Amino acid sequence: YSINFGSPDVLQLFKHLSDGKYAYLQVNFRDCPSRDYVSVFDMGITLDSGYQVEMTDIFSGEKFRSVDGFLTVNTDAHSCKAFNVELVK
Repeated sequence: YSINFGSPDVLQLFKHLSDGKYAYLQVNFRDCPSRDYVSVFDMGITLDSGYQVEMTDIFSGEKFRSVDGFLTVNTDAHSCKAFNVELVK
């Protein structure tokens, strides 16, 4: 489902997978790089659950972990980023 609440020039999609993990995709349609925030609340995860998310970029292997319920994703112009997402305590 779409968790896109900001600019229509950046598409953010989040999907529950069958193996208990998740996938996140961000597509930047802008002519310039984007820096967008991802909220774990928009993924259905509350801060009082004790869980954060760890996202692994499927292209580079770089890992990101949410801080205070948010992550920042930087995407080049006319590009996309795709992540495997896991819940971590």
